[in-house]
Amino acid sequence: MVEENVEEEEDTKEFEQMKDNEEAEGNIKLEGKVEQIIEEKVNDEEEVKKKDTEKEIPVVEDKDEVEKVMEEETNTSEMESEKEISQGALEEKEEKYNEFGIKIGTEVYGEDISKLTEEELMYIPVGWRDGEFESEHPSENMGHLRVNAIYPNVNKQILSNSNSAAKVEYKYNSSFPRFPYRHGIGKVEGIVAHETANENSSITGEIDYMTRNYQNAFVHAFVDHSRVIEIHPTGYGAWGAGRFANQRFVHVELVRVNSFNQFVQSIHNYSEYIASILYQYNLGVTNAEKTGKGTLWSHNAVSKHLGGTNHADPHGYFAKWGYTWDDFVELVAIKYNMLALSKKNVSKLGHIKSSNSIIYSNPVNPYSTKKAGAKYTNSVYYVKQEAIYNNSRYYLLSTKPSSNSGTVGWIKEKDVNLHEHKGIDKEKKTLIVKGSGKAYNTAWGGSKNVVFNLKDYKNKTFYVDLTESVGGNVWYRGTLEGKKVWIHSSYLKTEDIKESKTSLLGHLASKKVKIFNNLENLSGFTYAGDKNTNQVYYIKKQAKIGSQNYLLISLSPSSTKGVVGWVNKKDLTTHSHIGLDKKNKTFYISGTGSAYNKAWGGSKNLVYNLEDHFGQELKVNLTEKVGNNVWYRGKLNGKQVWIHESYVTTFMESKISKLGHIKNKSVKIYNQIDDLSKYKTAKSYTNAVYYIKKQANRNGQLFYNISKEPSFSKGVIGWIKAEDLSTQDHVGVDKKSKKFYIKGNGNAYSKAWGGSKDLIYHLRNFKDQGFNVHLTEKVGKNTWYRGNLDGKTVWIHSSYLKTDGNIKTSKLGHIRNNNVTIYPKLDNSKSSFTAGSEYTNAVYYIKTQKVVGNQKYYLISKQPSSVKGVVGWVREKDMSTHDHIGIDKKKKSFVIKGNGKAYSKAWGGSKDFVYNLSNYKNKTFNVHLTEKVGNNLWYRGKLNRKTVWIHNSYLK
Repeated sequence: MVEENVEEEEDTKEFEQMKDNEEAEGNIKLEGKVEQIIEEKVNDEEEVKKKDTEKEIPVVEDKDEVEKVMEEETNTSEMESEKEISQGALEEKEEKYNEFGIKIGTEVYGEDISKLTEEELMYIPVGWRDGEFESEHPSENMGHLRVNAIYPNVNKQILSNSNSAAKVEYKYNSSFPRFPYRHGIGKVEGIVAHETANENSSITGEIDYMTRNYQNAFVHAFVDHSRVIEIHPTGYGAWGAGRFANQRFVHVELVRVNSFNQFVQSIHNYSEYIASILYQYNLGVTNAEKTGKGTLWSHNAVSKHLGGTNHADPHGYFAKWGYTWDDFVELVAIKYNMLALSKKNVSKLGHIKSSNSIIYSNPVNPYSTKKAGAKYTNSVYYVKQEAIYNNSRYYLLSTKPSSNSGTVGWIKEKDVNLHEHKGIDKEKKTLIVKGSGKAYNTAWGGSKNVVFNLKDYKNKTFYVDLTESVGGNVWYRGTLEGKKVWIHSSYLKTEDIKESKTSLLGHLASKKVKIFNNLENLSGFTYAGDKNTNQVYYIKKQAKIGSQNYLLISLSPSSTKGVVGWVNKKDLTTHSHIGLDKKNKTFYISGTGSAYNKAWGGSKNLVYNLEDHFGQELKVNLTEKVGNNVWYRGKLNGKQVWIHESYVTTFMESKISKLGHIKNKSVKIYNQIDDLSKYKTAKSYTNAVYYIKKQANRNGQLFYNISKEPSFSKGVIGWIKAEDLSTQDHVGVDKKSKKFYIKGNGNAYSKAWGGSKDLIYHLRNFKDQGFNVHLTEKVGKNTWYRGNLDGKTVWIHSSYLKTDGNIKTSKLGHIRNNNVTIYPKLDNSKSSFTAGSEYTNAVYYIKTQKVVGNQKYYLISKQPSSVKGVVGWVREKDMSTHDHIGIDKKKKSFVIKGNGKAYSKAWGGSKDFVYNLSNYKNKTFNVHLTEKVGNNLWYRGKLNRKTVWIHNSYLK
């Protein structure tokens, strides 16, 4: 905080006192006293080192001299007035200030801050730089600290009760300067713990005072027994403890309080806030007091190890309440570890092993523990969280299935018996009590959890609503005699089972489906997992238990062979399974779908991808119905397979490769060519190109299968009569990489020979841009190129491209400076050279330009040609250019005004200079060529038998 200034007694008052005592004490005594005061004054000045020069006091020989000295010292204001014109004016004239306005020689804590860099000064308060030094707060004497032993243990008081710390209030002051730490914004290296050293203030009073005096000091936050107020963002530095600390640390002030209980609560708030900031920046807690290295600093440690300040807080204030710095570090570390404690969600049940087992309020808190005793043993607890601290594993015990409510505390792994606790299902079941064992109010209950002895409830009905697993054991929750209880599966049996025959095919709904080995004991089951999913099963038997239906799944069409187990009907997708006939039939593979080893097969039943068997013959020997779908069994490529009716056709199909456009909106698109009654009109499918990968002939009518993708199985739209399409053969040419340049006419499409719906770009927006090709195809007799343009893959017709990227132009240009690079060839930067003095200060012809990437280059030449006199390529930004246009070749006569110059080229440089026109004033200049450079006219003609160019402003 900002200290209230401690005023020093003025030297003039000391001399006035001596003068008053002069007559009584005599000249000799007075002389000795004056010498003593002078000596003390000089010694003080040397010790503090605040003056630029030491003040010399002459030896006083007699009373007159003493009176003279006294008069000079006691009449300071008069002396300063008299010196205003002479000595004062001279001294002020001699005062010097550095570039930052700081007086040369200004010292703060023994350091000359006028020698600091601009970056270092950022961490020095503005007031100090202006010479108005105020200490951060009063310094303390560390030599006489004594811990008052009458107070209780503060840390134990804080950590053994459940009082919460004050919430942080954020009241940022926009007037405070915001500057980064030495490594950048948010790069905090630690925290300095301060205290205000003011017995008669409040947290709001301290903040108000700092707001008024922030140019000398300000911190990040203040804390007292009831509030935590953050007044400056911790991501920015503050002026709290000298420049070395200011560039590294967050600064927090503790406000003094009036009672021990208030002190305890203030330390609770103080440690909680500091721990949270250290945790926020992932700094850990290391004590810097002894080594000067760490993340938690007292102001005293800053003074000892870093400098730039001389204060010793908060040790003295801590000692007043029987508290030490090491106590505080311990408390912050415990609270930090509470925040940093890595917790993991689990689901277990547990019994405490012994009444001597220790229960912790938090694994990192040594001050709040209790023994299990009789109160907490012989009962089961929910365990929803675990944590590891100091290489020991801890579990959080709770009387409820929650880590937030009903919690008892943490216990070490070695002191508890545990089992995994998993929910199985919430299905309603009806079971019968066997008559042995017990019923509990919690699964895996202890003696304190017993509700019933089940021998008194033999053959009673138990209505289940929840099933869970504890370790490898199944427990059921339900209602027995009006009470909710848990019973182990071994103490229960199922109701009567009613079985019957059926004929279905089925797929398991998920990997989590339970497969029961025996319906007599529903606690014995396995999960379907990867092994049993994604395949079809035969179902030849079903059973009913109470209101639940179960199906027996098998890998064979049998209820005895290939049986896998029983599954609840709701966990299966099923269809009826009916045989239709065993007639022989012949079909052809249409090229889509899959072939399986069973009708309605899953991925594990897959035999072939039918795209690889397009047009092949399928000889059918068995036809079945699954639900409403017909499946054919037959031989394909030597294997017996099942194929859905939609993947075969009665017509012979063949592969082709064409592209096509639908001729008009009225064209019909058929789903299948063996049923022309089902179709849609092409209304929304025109003005786009389609791939044609297969054709079929039906009664002499040719049909094409159109698709949005180059495939006869993916993106397929349907069949169209050949006469309703405009088609071209579609042939791949090569995949060689090529480079072209866009002419600037035509369009780019998403497909070769695209329509308006395939349009991507109008190429006029990409004139002369490079186009990197990676695929070439032919559509009919036309060549199309595919490549990347402005981040998209597009197709462009060959007529819209050119092989040469050079663009004709007509400009004149000057090279901007000697460092400009000139490239003889753009594809070989190694041969480049700098312009230097040889190529500057001259005008060049530019007849060709080229764009490479996003950079434009000009080909500069000494002649109006892109072939003769060529120097090389120069980047556009390295040239000053103007358009160069021929106007006419008419002969004209002008008179030279006598100013300006004549050049060998229009818009010439110093190297193109021919004449100074002051020597040719009023001479006739006969012109035979007129050109325009930018907006300026230049005339070419003969002058003194030389051909020169003269700007129109120099002629009349």
